[in-house]
Amino acid sequence: MCLISVEELRHTTFRKNEIDLMQEFLKFWKKDFVNKLILIHTSLLFIGVTALVVFLFRMPEGKSFGGLLGNIFPTPTTEPKVLMTQAAEQAILKMYYATASVPPTITTQPLAELFFTETPLPEGFTVLPTDTPLPSATPFVLPTATPEVVAVPEQATPTASIAGGSEGVAASAGLACLPKGTPQTGRVLDVISGNVLKVLVGEYAYIVQYIGVEAPADAGYGLVSTNTNGSLAFGRDVLLYKDAQDTDPTGIYLRWVVLDGKMPAVALLEQGLLTTYDPAPNSSCFDLLKQAEKKARDSKLGVWAIR
Repeated sequence: MCLISVEELRHTTFRKNEIDLMQEFLKFWKKDFVNKLILIHTSLLFIGVTALVVFLFRMPEGKSFGGLLGNIFPTPTTEPKVLMTQAAEQAILKMYYATASVPPTITTQPLAELFFTETPLPEGFTVLPTDTPLPSATPFVLPTATPEVVAVPEQATPTASIAGGSEGVAASAGLACLPKGTPQTGRVLDVISGNVLKVLVGEYAYIVQYIGVEAPADAGYGLVSTNTNGSLAFGRDVLLYKDAQDTDPTGIYLRWVVLDGKMPAVALLEQGLLTTYDPAPNSSCFDLLKQAEKKARDSKLGVWAIR
């Protein structure tokens, strides 16, 4: 007598049930087999038709059923016209290579006929006559000038020159106060303000300030002072007298400036367009400056008219 465990009994029972189910299914399938095939085919056909109708009604915009079939069954991309065009291009290339070695013929037609074609003139227009050549130019000969005889007067001996006798010029003009010695000569290149010039001395340009005077602080009188100083000194030759101090702390040259025997600073002081200050130690002609300033103050001229 054999003993069977509970697990083995359950497993044996499950296998038996599976076999019984398979046998019953085969019996059912063999019974009326044709009707079952018809039922299956009908179901598949219904599902397919339903899916097709749903797809057609929900087809993306711009798409068609024919395009859908074209995507499923693509046609050849190269059309007969394209093939014919490619064949024509090949024929043209063959013709080009066949004639490429033949040298081109050189035409003997004039260039004027190549680029300019004669066209009939519109009604009412006439052709202008061709230009006649200009006569040959005869060389121009300057007439021989006969020198004019000019009587030259006897040259007077100058009493004083700019370089050597400047002291005599200063004394004759009432400028005996100027420092002794030979002044520098220069030409005024620019007028910066009523009391400052740019002077060319030799090959160098220097900023030169009149000694003992200041330009007006008022903007209006300052502009008048600059313009008046320019009318007096611009482009003119001047004499520059050095005093005890050569330059101010900023490096500007301090000079007594003389123009045509006069000081431009004195002329501007007399019009009230400059004011004086104590220029010590450069005090050689300070008294002359004070006299010119007093004259303008007494007459209420320039800046003294508003003080």
